[in-house]
Amino acid sequence: MADFVDRAAREDNDDVSDAGSIRGEDVPRAVGSDNEDDNNDGNDNENGNGSGDDSSEEEDEDDDEEAARKVREGFIVDDEEEEEVEDDEGNLRRRKKKKRKLVDEERDELDEDDLDLVAEATGRERPRDSGGNKLKRLKRRKEDREERADAVRAAGLDNMFDDDEDDTAAVGAELDDLDDVRENRVSRLEDEFADFIEEDDLDEELLAEERETRPPQPQVKAPRPRPGFAGSMAGIDEEGMQEVFELFGDGQEYEWALDGAQDDEGPGDMDIDPQDPGASQGGKKELGLKDVFEPEELKARMLTREDDIIRMQDEPERFQELRAGFTQPLISDSALDEETDWIFPQFPIFFEQIDPDWLTPHVRKAIRKVLEFLNVDLLEVPFIWAHRRDYLLFVEKDSVTGRFLKEHRLLKKYHLWWVLAMDTQYRAILEKKAAVQSLFQGLGVEDEMVEESTRGAETMDDWNDLSDYIHFRYAEQIRDSNITAGSTVRRPRSTVSLFDKIRNGEIYYLVRAFGLSAENFAVNVAENEKRFFTDDIEALPEVSAEQYVKAPEFPTAEAALKACRDMLSEEIWTNPAVRKNMQKFFVASVRVRVVPTEKGIRQIDEEHLYYKFKYLRDQTVGDLVRAPEQYLQMLQAETEGLVNVLLEVGTRQKAMHFESLLRLFVSDGSSEVADKWNEQRRKVLEEVFDKTIPHMVKNMKERVKTMCEDKLAMDVQDAFTKKLDQPPFLPRDSTEEKGVIPRVIAVSSGAGDFGKEATLVVYVDEHGQTKANLKLRDIRDPDARAEFVQMVRRYKPDVIGVAGWGVPTSRLFLDVRRISEEERFERCEVQFVDDHTARLYKESQRAKEDHADLPPLARYCVGLAKYLQSPLMEYAAMEIDGSLFSVKFHEYQDLLPIEKRKRAYECGFVDIVNMVGVMINDAARETYRANLLPFVAGLGKRKAQGLLKKIALNGGYLTNRRDLVEQRMAAQHVFLNCASFLRIPYESKAYRNDGAEALDATRIHPEDYELARKMAADALELDEEDLDEFEATGGVVAHLFTNKDDAKKLDELILEDYAEELEKAIGVPKRDTLDIIKDELMNPYAERRFEFLVPTAKAVFNMLTGETEKTFHEGVVVAASIKRLGDRYAVATLDNGVEGNISVAEMKDEVRNRYGEPVEVVPSQVFTIEQTVRAVVISIDYEFFRCELSTKESRVKQAMRDRVERARPRGEDWDEDAEAADRRRITAKRDANQRTARVIKHVLFHPFNTKQAEDYLAPLGKGDAVIRPSSMGSDHLVITWKIDENVYQHIDVLELEKDNEFSLGKILRIGNQNYSDLDEIIVAHVRAMARKAEELMAHEKYRGTPSQAEQWLNTYSEANPKRSAYCFSIDSQHPGWFILMFKVNPATRIQKWSVRLAPNAYMMQKVPYPDVLSLSNGFKRMYASQKGRGSRM
Repeated sequence: MADFVDRAAREDNDDVSDAGSIRGEDVPRAVGSDNEDDNNDGNDNENGNGSGDDSSEEEDEDDDEEAARKVREGFIVDDEEEEEVEDDEGNLRRRKKKKRKLVDEERDELDEDDLDLVAEATGRERPRDSGGNKLKRLKRRKEDREERADAVRAAGLDNMFDDDEDDTAAVGAELDDLDDVRENRVSRLEDEFADFIEEDDLDEELLAEERETRPPQPQVKAPRPRPGFAGSMAGIDEEGMQEVFELFGDGQEYEWALDGAQDDEGPGDMDIDPQDPGASQGGKKELGLKDVFEPEELKARMLTREDDIIRMQDEPERFQELRAGFTQPLISDSALDEETDWIFPQFPIFFEQIDPDWLTPHVRKAIRKVLEFLNVDLLEVPFIWAHRRDYLLFVEKDSVTGRFLKEHRLLKKYHLWWVLAMDTQYRAILEKKAAVQSLFQGLGVEDEMVEESTRGAETMDDWNDLSDYIHFRYAEQIRDSNITAGSTVRRPRSTVSLFDKIRNGEIYYLVRAFGLSAENFAVNVAENEKRFFTDDIEALPEVSAEQYVKAPEFPTAEAALKACRDMLSEEIWTNPAVRKNMQKFFVASVRVRVVPTEKGIRQIDEEHLYYKFKYLRDQTVGDLVRAPEQYLQMLQAETEGLVNVLLEVGTRQKAMHFESLLRLFVSDGSSEVADKWNEQRRKVLEEVFDKTIPHMVKNMKERVKTMCEDKLAMDVQDAFTKKLDQPPFLPRDSTEEKGVIPRVIAVSSGAGDFGKEATLVVYVDEHGQTKANLKLRDIRDPDARAEFVQMVRRYKPDVIGVAGWGVPTSRLFLDVRRISEEERFERCEVQFVDDHTARLYKESQRAKEDHADLPPLARYCVGLAKYLQSPLMEYAAMEIDGSLFSVKFHEYQDLLPIEKRKRAYECGFVDIVNMVGVMINDAARETYRANLLPFVAGLGKRKAQGLLKKIALNGGYLTNRRDLVEQRMAAQHVFLNCASFLRIPYESKAYRNDGAEALDATRIHPEDYELARKMAADALELDEEDLDEFEATGGVVAHLFTNKDDAKKLDELILEDYAEELEKAIGVPKRDTLDIIKDELMNPYAERRFEFLVPTAKAVFNMLTGETEKTFHEGVVVAASIKRLGDRYAVATLDNGVEGNISVAEMKDEVRNRYGEPVEVVPSQVFTIEQTVRAVVISIDYEFFRCELSTKESRVKQAMRDRVERARPRGEDWDEDAEAADRRRITAKRDANQRTARVIKHVLFHPFNTKQAEDYLAPLGKGDAVIRPSSMGSDHLVITWKIDENVYQHIDVLELEKDNEFSLGKILRIGNQNYSDLDEIIVAHVRAMARKAEELMAHEKYRGTPSQAEQWLNTYSEANPKRSAYCFSIDSQHPGWFILMFKVNPATRIQKWSVRLAPNAYMMQKVPYPDVLSLSNGFKRMYASQKGRGSRM
């Protein structure tokens, strides 16, 4: 490592260097500082057309040479002076002479590269300027660059990073100048073309010839041109310039910001404030990016000053973001040892115990080494894992023979991420420590308590406690110090001022009369023994207080005593030693209990998400951290006002600790005076406890919350990483290597029935290009099948992916698979595809830009293909466009703050991207592949952006990894981190032509290249002179790539002995590194990802039905709609589209006749078509989307009881007594409110009237319901349920066969439908209608209220006069009804048909329709039929 870093390449002092760098990294061009090809001043021609033959021409050339010399030195002068000169036509022009400018201040005209680009875009040949003196571009010509590159290559990696350290000191000044650069660039729109393509200087003879042939321009004064553009300057005529504006914009959107700029001719008429620092010497105010863009937009575009610092700093971007604001270094051995001492004890809290335990010191040593890599060497986690893994291993050897026994892996990759997170927390503690120490040292006082506490402070709480002590003890000095320093920051003064009066007044003698100071009591507490004894005075407390009575502060003796007790308790409470003792006691004794609020008691039932902890108790901190999602849900429920999360200490434990501290505080005297004073001391200590416990509770809640979030974030990261850890799909019988991008045909019919709705087929080739698409009406149709088969045979896909968002897709999959088998498609596999990314892609802006001509369903198919080709790249693209956060990777990921989720996803990306590597030249060409680059170790979004820009400026291609250094694309630490993860495939032809390096195609780091070459030579038993014969073909490594038989000889090397010798020679362990080198030489950058995650039958079932294991499983009660009846069975359809079979044996409980014989069950006598019944799921066939059901009443009721029992936790940590007491209390309260009102024993029953029921349901969700008494009599009930906001339906329920006035009827009737109990009504009637309402309101044709629907219809008809339109709206005047509105053409009026909700159906003109699609089609057929009969609607 050290040898590699010391071999740095030093540039000649005469070479043109980039302006401003930190630790060797170039200043990004985005802020106007680097690039040798972009130093064209732009003020060289007054006319802007390349000609300038005035008398000052030679002087300008001298100035230009002087300017070029100053650019090479890093800066050009920046002040401006104006002088008037005469151009060729005799016109006076105002010219500015530069004194000091940064390198990028030269862009005042389009460079030659840009003009070529414009000419290519417009299809016109560009006229060439000729003649005239011109400030030459401060860059090297191609031959110069090639000579320089050859020289550097010949020198190897020697002197690679020997940049002058003085560059670092200039960063602040450079950043100040960078702001000035931006301000002068904004108002010149042609700068958008600068640095687009690099090109050498144009031939001056061609320019001269062009100038001679150019027609003269009329000498008329044109109107003020668009800012920053001039056709004459660019050499483009008016028509060509118009096309330029159409392609790139004319800058008018920023004209408001440029209105203040005046033309060069004549004096300006703009009033300039001479005191305005933003005004230039010429009387014009310089405009910067901050004057044009909003701060948030600058931040989003990464154009702020902070972004510039991150780009320039030679430190991994992620480290800079994590450590932003931290100033305390962690590079000394002692500092790292202290950090290790802080981190290591927390290791068992988050992870499993170290096994065997004798490895504990080795684990600690490994953590210490990781901290050194992170803080001293600035190495990111992927680099440590890939190239420093030897430090994470321990080799167990025989103590006698030294023979190898076993290799122990001390740390895994997720441990490294944890250490990095803990390092960030520790840095925050160091910042707090520095702030507290600075505060105390600034006071210029000595305090043993502070010094002692400083030595023992370890946690953030310790330093916060010490800060509180200093602010309380030295409040007056701090205020004086702030006033002296001019600070306006002040802490609250009300209580502090009172304590200051006591501390500085005579009454403080009464505080001392308590016999023991707070400092001495703290010593007793810290040592848990009486080191200092309490002295009693002779007078009683009340008598002693009499002499300090003084109005208005202390009007009575008791008031004086109370003030002194407050003072002493505050001194004790703020004492760090006392707080540490109380903190230790609290952590060991605290228990967590959940108490539901009145609101929670009502709302949290057995089916509620929060019921699992509604009465939870006696939970330790360890219990909470082991189930982090539960604690975070508890806090969420507390925020919603449903529960109170109480952190409590047992009464007995609290009393015992109180007495133990009181023993250290009271005196041992036995007199009346001693007893009275001890009573006062008890009151003081009680006040201390009253202050401490709430403080500890608050801190503990936040600390446990942070720990749980960190633990859950690790789980989320692990779940996300598993989704990323998938290679491209590879068919089972494929002959391709793992990791090859497949050719894909994606097929989908969306949510529709593929037999009725169109099926779309899209082909995407291995390069990700959509080459063909096909629309089929029914793939089973012979003609459609022939088209599909022809497309498959033509493009020969590796996989046919099928997906959709409805159960009918399963039948489409079976048909496609059958066709594939019958047609015997060669090496083509038909597979279901997980569509969670495709669903988001089809409506994304990215998809609309990539495939603007494709409909949403076709874009959905493209999304399926992209996921099959590379889940990693598709997830990366989603991260860029922000849609990644809409995907569910972990059940409880939404409990995390967005920043922690983002960090978890980023860590997952970093892990997998660096394992896979990035084809850097592909990334330079394709934005889709470039999305991976920010996750490469050492880089980030800003540095990746800069790297791609530099590659583009150097020809758009990276020949080898050495170019990163030789072309100054990456500085030292960034290069060390990223080099081995940037892949450059090796070709022998490239080696001969461009000097390609074979090892650049491997995971081997450049620091180990010599080691790899030696291993290759040793495997082939070659001497140094034998290696020359391989040089012509790329060296011995390239030979191994092409000769697999010779590569197998690497297995014969004894790496253990080799590693021991190497470690003795260089002192660095390399055993694991040698294994990596061997693997890479045998199979460069082999695919390490796991297999592609093909969805299981259950996963496909859940994807198409929208169910989960919690919502649909064996034993769950569902609503089923009877569709067919047979002799021995019935077939029903569930709401999720699954087909259910009910055998005759499961239809009814056994019924016997009067002779005791079982009565035969006839399906047609039990069910009717379209009847909705309650059923329990007996079994599920996930592959064919079928299930077995039972409608036996006994089984249904037992299933519901089982559901309640499963939901109710049991055990000692469940407060059953509190639950029972709450139930009794709620029942008694309801009984008292009802008095003689009727009571129905049902969880949804409430004694509400209509308004009360609606008010109760208002904050609840759609579909929620209450059961209430009816004003129609004791044989009626009303069920009120919420359809939409402010829309409630009241359903009348008639009770039949009642035993008495207050009992519930045995038969409950709604309309013509009978039900057996209220639960059946809720499930089969209310919730069934609620699902239908939700389905209709979620449909794309739903338009809200009638007025909104009418407005949409009118607008749509006007925009599409030849088309008819229809939509749905809710009928708020008639709850339970919807309105179907349609408009035939703009001239007709809007017509309305009513649609009534029914259980599992929509009723329109007395015809039931099972779903919205059927309803829409029914409407169309009905309208067409009526129109055909000449009916008027």
